[in-house]
Amino acid sequence: GEKHKSVGSFFPQLVYKENSILNRSILKIAKCRDCRYALLCGGGCPNPVVAENGDAFQANCFNVKYEIEHLIPYLYNKKFNKVSR
Repeated sequence: GEKHKSVGSFFPQLVYKENSILNRSILKIAKCRDCRYALLCGGGCPNPVVAENGDAFQANCFNVKYEIEHLIPYLYNKKFNKVSR
């Protein structure tokens, strides 16, 4: 029911929006093109950015960068007992 989150319309004919999650890729998101994590995250989850401004071609980086840079190394070190407790 939220038009800014829709991928198109089906009545009176089937029409897809150009700026929708169906067409979203890291090649179309400016911030992702030069990001070293782009192939790992794919631009992040589009739902929060679409809900905020209706633009599916915005990156959602915060969680992915935090997890890659902090959480994954922490868990790796913890598994191999390299973290002081």
